[in-house]
Amino acid sequence: MGVDLEESGAYSYETEAEVTSQMMDMRMVLNLEWSSGTGALKCIGRADITLPGSFADIILLPGGGIRGDNHNVDVFVLTNPGKLHLYNHANLYKLMSQQEGKTMIPGLEYKSLIPMSDPLMAVAKLVNLPPGECLLKDLVEMSSDVITTETGNTMWPLTGGVPSELSPKIHVIDRLYISGYQDGSVRIYDATLPTLSFICILQGEVQGLQLADSSAPVSCIDICISTLSLAVGNNCGLVYFYKLRRSMDTLNFHFITESSHEVHPLPPERGYCRAVFSLLKSTIQSLRFANLGTKLAVGYECGQVNVLDMNSLSSVFCSDSLHGFNSSVISMSWKYCSNLNDILKTSKHKEISAPVSPTDEVLFVLTNDAKVYLINDRTKSYHYLQLKKVKQLYK
Repeated sequence: MGVDLEESGAYSYETEAEVTSQMMDMRMVLNLEWSSGTGALKCIGRADITLPGSFADIILLPGGGIRGDNHNVDVFVLTNPGKLHLYNHANLYKLMSQQEGKTMIPGLEYKSLIPMSDPLMAVAKLVNLPPGECLLKDLVEMSSDVITTETGNTMWPLTGGVPSELSPKIHVIDRLYISGYQDGSVRIYDATLPTLSFICILQGEVQGLQLADSSAPVSCIDICISTLSLAVGNNCGLVYFYKLRRSMDTLNFHFITESSHEVHPLPPERGYCRAVFSLLKSTIQSLRFANLGTKLAVGYECGQVNVLDMNSLSSVFCSDSLHGFNSSVISMSWKYCSNLNDILKTSKHKEISAPVSPTDEVLFVLTNDAKVYLINDRTKSYHYLQLKKVKQLYK
């Protein structure tokens, strides 16, 4: 069962159905609506899709339009051995409106294979970029410094590329596909066209510095599209912070632990990794940027949550395992809330004395013990809701 909380604020869940044959895989896409005050979900739509291969991963990509419109969401499905399929929101909504038994819709298949082995893919993310704001040259200039030449022993099934008639100076990137691997590396692709184009590799090692656990498998990634800031978490609790746009200023690399903050100078050509955080020795389960990339929420397998200030590169909120936060984090999302009392107003919850500014973003954290934590990092306060009739989300 896969769960994703959209950026638009609507809840959409995907759940798998039975495999119909050795070559075909069937999935159900469910649209679930949250009923405030009762802690209940109800299904308001269902669509069956048949995949030409075994299921590997699924993500939601909110499109433009009215915030909170859960119909304007595209579904991307990854199948083995690395094929990407798009089911757009218009076709999905049409299918959900039809009666059962109607013909199932086909997906748009990307013509290239996404590398999933040697090294093994661990996590991936597909993002829409603001129209016309990210030129290929912004990332191509970067890739000349951070890309690693592929060796003859490495098997890459990726084919194709950006058409030769598109100059890097004028080609605009509309989508990025970012994948993390078991060797600690991250690869970035231009997904604007149906043929994915390789851009660059980000290695877990930082030039000239020895970092323990830098080659641990990538477990989570997130990107702030307005600033092209990238966060990468791994299985050993490291969080890498990258600025993907080039800066010719003299840059420093920061290594932050629970008890120290080291600063090392880096030349401009090696300045894309700005910081590495090592605050807890636990797998990073979820990363979420907020406030135009100035805040980053980090959720751990041990249940702890940190909120980082990406300007000062410091921790502004750290949860306490003695007061909850001891069950694995599943997902997180930042939302603007002017009054938490309206959310938590039930017979089992008291009024909250801590005010929330209309400009505050509240962090919603879903944990494996079926609790939803609401964290306000400005006031350093938190509260939680216990979902009903659910003992454990994942076994």
